[in-house]
Amino acid sequence: MDGSVRYRRSPQLVAYWAAGRLVCVEYEYRVALTLAPDLIPLLDALDDWRTIDDLARQLDEPREVLEPLVAVLAQARLVRTPDDDGGEVAAAWANWMPSAAYFHFATRDGVFQGEPDWKDPARFDRPADAPPSFRTYAGPRVSLPASRSDDGLAGLLEQRRTHRAFGGRPLEVAELAHVLRLTWTASRRGSSGHWFRTSPSAGARHPIEAYVGVLSVRGLEPGLYHFDSRESALVLRRPGLDRSDVAHWLVGQTWFEHASAVVFMTAVFERTMWRYPSPRAYRSVFLDAGHLAQTFCLAATELDLAPFTTMAFKESRIEHALGLDGRSESVVYVAGIGPRE
Repeated sequence: MDGSVRYRRSPQLVAYWAAGRLVCVEYEYRVALTLAPDLIPLLDALDDWRTIDDLARQLDEPREVLEPLVAVLAQARLVRTPDDDGGEVAAAWANWMPSAAYFHFATRDGVFQGEPDWKDPARFDRPADAPPSFRTYAGPRVSLPASRSDDGLAGLLEQRRTHRAFGGRPLEVAELAHVLRLTWTASRRGSSGHWFRTSPSAGARHPIEAYVGVLSVRGLEPGLYHFDSRESALVLRRPGLDRSDVAHWLVGQTWFEHASAVVFMTAVFERTMWRYPSPRAYRSVFLDAGHLAQTFCLAATELDLAPFTTMAFKESRIEHALGLDGRSESVVYVAGIGPRE
């Protein structure tokens, strides 16, 4: 190894005990190593940039002992070099490290059915009976009056379904516009400067952006667009989009490739982090996406269209196509729409 190269432990490390062994995880790259506990002093000494000779003097260990250990740790990125120091994640997630940052990066690009590492849930050791779907308590009980049923909101809620089949006609651009506007358009600005939308958002920060994959919409060329929620306009990000791309990104859910448009919801974490520095606020980002997804589905149902949502997708593939870094802005949810069969 080059004696002039400096090393520092990755800022993205989490360690825990599993089956009596010490496991150290570099969560940006999702690399886990089982380590001997006596390597902890080595990682501790790498709190700042140091050469192998620096480490040898600090730890009073021979260079020939430390050199191969550092090489293994560097290959796994538990230890970084200046040209790959992990500073982008540390800067973007400073307020929410390590708990929210660990959850975000460690759960990206999960393993899905049909992939080599997939574990069939049917093979897990679990009770034969599923847990009860409802919780009930004994005690004084008050029967509530029946809900008013009409063709308004109650009717939309009753009609809302997740669809996996779609009609053959193209979606009209006016239909897509209606659903996007009702879901994402900023309707007005409050006195304190924050924007109002039809769905709630923690602290009115609205971290969720919408990128629309157009497949079959009359009046729009296929491609990836960003929905400008202030101007209610679609901005082309990448021309051309194949249905096979959608199936690939949604990990083999081929039924969704027949939709007319797919919306990739991304989170700009800084918006929420700016107001709420506690890692707990990371939860609110996903709640915001859920609020928007329900609004999206109801707006589509109002037009007698077929909406869907899914959490089965590969973040890295979609972010690469959209030109996002996956650190400051990342895909958190996917929805779609098409005509009904």
